[in-house]
Amino acid sequence: MQTAWEKMHEHLPVFQELGPERADFNIPKLHNIRHYIDSIRLLGSADGYNTENTERLHIDLAKNGYRASNRRDYVQQMTRWLTRQEAVHRFSLYLTWACPGYSPGQGYQRPSNVDWDDWDQADDVNGEENGDGDSDDEEEDPEQITYNIAARPAYPNLSASDIETKFEVRDFLFYMNQYLALHQLPGGGLLGPTTRFGAFKKAALHLPILRAAETESEKADVIHAVLATEGLISDKGIKRGSPARSSTVLVRVEPKDREQGPLSGLQIAHVKLIFRLPAHIAPHTHPLLYVHWFTPFRDTRADFDSPSGLSRISHSTTVGQRRSSIISLADVIQTCHLIPKFSSTVSANWDCNRVLNEATVFYFNPYLRNRDFYLFRYGMYLVSEYHKRRQAELAATLARGANRIHF
Repeated sequence: MQTAWEKMHEHLPVFQELGPERADFNIPKLHNIRHYIDSIRLLGSADGYNTENTERLHIDLAKNGYRASNRRDYVQQMTRWLTRQEAVHRFSLYLTWACPGYSPGQGYQRPSNVDWDDWDQADDVNGEENGDGDSDDEEEDPEQITYNIAARPAYPNLSASDIETKFEVRDFLFYMNQYLALHQLPGGGLLGPTTRFGAFKKAALHLPILRAAETESEKADVIHAVLATEGLISDKGIKRGSPARSSTVLVRVEPKDREQGPLSGLQIAHVKLIFRLPAHIAPHTHPLLYVHWFTPFRDTRADFDSPSGLSRISHSTTVGQRRSSIISLADVIQTCHLIPKFSSTVSANWDCNRVLNEATVFYFNPYLRNRDFYLFRYGMYLVSEYHKRRQAELAATLARGANRIHF
């Protein structure tokens, strides 16, 4: 190895003259040969060792970790990812030892020498059968929307004044008591300034599968209500700040009228807060949303035939204040996207959250996803064609002088 390394450097000018053009020969493997020579002389022969081992480690410890990061502060994320991989490996070894039939990567397989009927009967007696009865998931039904939400709130123990200050909402307790009275829930008199609530950063909706957008239906539709965070410098590194983030959603407020189009009975709201009622007031209820409302859709058929083809909305106000209320997460149909109406000048301070408060007029965007296009653009096209066909049939019937008109 020493002789080969010296000969390579002796004939290096030949590589420079006849070989491929390159600025230098700083190749890690060639450089490592010198260290291999010293290590063998100090520690003995490296029987069974392959120089490709370091390449394998580079893939496992560097490349895979970098790919798992979001490319921001990646060194810290790569270190944490590697620590978690080691923890998973140790736990897999423990499961292999503790659970007969467990195979890493394949999950748990029931050993054939155990009578599992006894275990199943015991579960039936206890009233628990393969599941947590206190799960936040709705019962799976392809015709209804289900959701997931975190088991613990990201912002726990918030008072009403904390909520109004941090989430920029007003009269929280008033709207809370209004919601309890409207839905005839107990506990209205128990709410006060000292009542504590838990708020969540997001809730994930699982929408019904559409054959026209099957790949998108597999993805969760996430509603956000995240507070802004400030940048932080600590011994663990630099954590960048992030702006507040909130979502706009379509809410079912009235029954659907198919003749009026897919947007009938729907209204857009801006989600400011996602929270739960305290367990001692109203347990086992859906998560709640504090929302600011936008104006209802006008004549969606006329909007469809307009030059832009987009429905126009604005902030819904009462006595000069944003109209607000508290609604159930179960009333939300899906998230949506609004396009602000731009003037000749645009504020440089607008971001994804501030624009929803400062812009005055918006357009509902039916082109954001395949799902939105299929439901709200193509669906509106079908309704428009249906009414045009009915009008043509009516005109033809009147032209024939029919006494009775059949629809």
